[in-house]
Amino acid sequence: MPAKKKKITTTLLGKKEPAAFTLVNKTGKSSVVIVCDHASNRIPKKLGTLGLSAAQRKMHIAWDPGTAHIGRYLARKLKAPLLLANYSRLVVDLTRGHDNGECMRDVSDHVKVSGNSRLSKAAQRARLEALYWPYHDEITRLLDSVRARGNVPLLLSIHSFTPSMEGFDRPWQIGVMWKREKELSKKLIEN
Repeated sequence: MPAKKKKITTTLLGKKEPAAFTLVNKTGKSSVVIVCDHASNRIPKKLGTLGLSAAQRKMHIAWDPGTAHIGRYLARKLKAPLLLANYSRLVVDLTRGHDNGECMRDVSDHVKVSGNSRLSKAAQRARLEALYWPYHDEITRLLDSVRARGNVPLLLSIHSFTPSMEGFDRPWQIGVMWKREKELSKKLIEN
């Protein structure tokens, strides 16, 4: 992960708003670390609605419905820690690089996100400092905790699926993606 800036220059979240993430089952001793990067469609009050209607904020473009429920179930069953992102992927997409153009999209699935148009560097930095870096720092801490116990961590990221995206109807019901664990992923698919 690229080096980050430590200096916090602005406050995005109000005092009564949730932190960037919720950590569930923090004492879980499994080698599995579960994350739900798009668990919420919440938008910080300071950002209003990002120019979206209530219906648009409930759409898949804003979050992955159902992932928090699945993540909590798996955390209990696997005795694993679970990290739930508390803000919409439209505020900052935690699955993108901090400098990726899709990290703060101004259009998602043909829906204009006017609150993300022409963001200043300071506004982008405020989102990264309030939401992105704390979330990624916690993932690193959780993975390091597994390693400190002498185990190899398995990062399990839970996402939900929309049957239609960018005008394309997806024929799949479920997907399994992996970077290095092809054999583990094949076993998961078989089961």
